[in-house]
This record gives sequence, C-alpha cells and structure tokens, in this order.
Amino acid sequence: MTVTFEIESDELNANLLQSLRSLFKGKRLKLTVEDESGVVTSEAMKAKLDEALLGTDVYVFKDDEFSSFAENVMNKGIDWLDNFKDNAKR
Repeated sequence: MTVTFEIESDELNANLLQSLRSLFKGKRLKLTVEDESGVVTSEAMKAKLDEALLGTDVYVFKDDEFSSFAENVMNKGIDWLDNFKDNAKR
C-alpha cells in the first residue's frame, strides 16, 4: 500500500504521524521526503542530466535487477557505475 501526502512543511504535526501509525499499524515503513522546488538545482547536475538525456546509452533491467543496480550505484559510487557502463550489454 502506498499513500502520498502533499503538505506544506509548516503544516507538519503529530497528527500526520498518528495517521501513519493508524494506516500501517504493525508494519515497517519507508518514508521519503521530497522537496518539490526542484531536484536538479546545481549547474553540474543540470549539465549531467542534459548529457544523459541526449546520450545513446540505454540499459534494460529485469524487475529484480534494478534495485540491485541502484543499491550498487548508491553504495559503490561513480567508479562502479563507470565500470558497469564499460561492461554492460546493451
């Protein structure tokens, strides 16, 4: 089950936590907070995004492969990603 709350940060209070407890009683939760003012804020990130959008690299993942890929990128960093790209089947 996924529930999305869109709320101003000034409106956050204990009621939101109580609502989550009621909806997901006894479950383990993963909370993600997203600042909707824009994820890509630095010029370097904008340049990387533009490069990626214009590039020809395309990778296809099976359902169970992508989470492992993402975990490796986050934990092992850019060197691992560069090695992946050099050795990936396209």
